[in-house]
Amino acid sequence: MGKLILTESFRKYLLEMIVQASKEAEWHPVDRAYIEKHYNEIFSIDPIVFIYGNFEIITSSIWPITLFLCLPEMWIELEVDDIALMIESFESVFSFFFLIEFTGKYLQIDILPMILTSRNVVAHFKEELIEYLKLQWHVLLMTEDTQDSLENDMEGLYLKYNPLRWQEIRRKFLQDSRVQEMKTNFSDFKKYLSTLIGSPLG
Repeated sequence: MGKLILTESFRKYLLEMIVQASKEAEWHPVDRAYIEKHYNEIFSIDPIVFIYGNFEIITSSIWPITLFLCLPEMWIELEVDDIALMIESFESVFSFFFLIEFTGKYLQIDILPMILTSRNVVAHFKEELIEYLKLQWHVLLMTEDTQDSLENDMEGLYLKYNPLRWQEIRRKFLQDSRVQEMKTNFSDFKKYLSTLIGSPLG
C-alpha cells in the first residue's frame, strides 16, 4: 500500500474545524459536545486519514490529543497495520512526537520498536526521535494526576472520557505482537527506553 496523502480540501476542512471548535467548544481546544454536533461530517472521512491528518498537520500536541480522547469509536476502527502506515507516511518529526505521546500515555501501548526498526522511516526522523526521547521520555507515561483529571475532574466530563472504552481499544491493539503494553513504572520505563535507544536519558 502507498503512503497516505492529504488533499487540500481535507487540510482546509481541518483548519476550519480548529477555528470553529475554538468558538463552539466549552473545553479548550475541543470537547465531546462539539464532536457530537459535527459527528456525521467527521465520520464521513476515512478514520485513518482523519487521524493521520490531525497528527501531520497540527504543530501542537494539545489539539490531536484532546480531539482523539473525544473519539474512542474512531480509534477502535484502527488496526496496527494502520498505525504502521501512518508511521511510514509522516513527513514531519512532530507527527511522531504526537503519535507516541498519545499511544504511550493514553492508549498505553508501546509502538517505539515499530518506528525505530521500520525500514520505511527515514534515518533522520529516527535520529530526531531518539534525541527527543532522551529529554522528553516522561511525557509518554500516564500520571496519577492526569488519570484522575480524566476520570474525576471537569476535563473528563467535557471529553466524556470512558476508561473502560480505552481499555477495550488497548486490548485490541495488544492482540498484535508488534505492539507491547506500555510500562507504567517510571523507573522501569526509563531503563527499558535507555536500552532500546542505546543511550542514557536526561
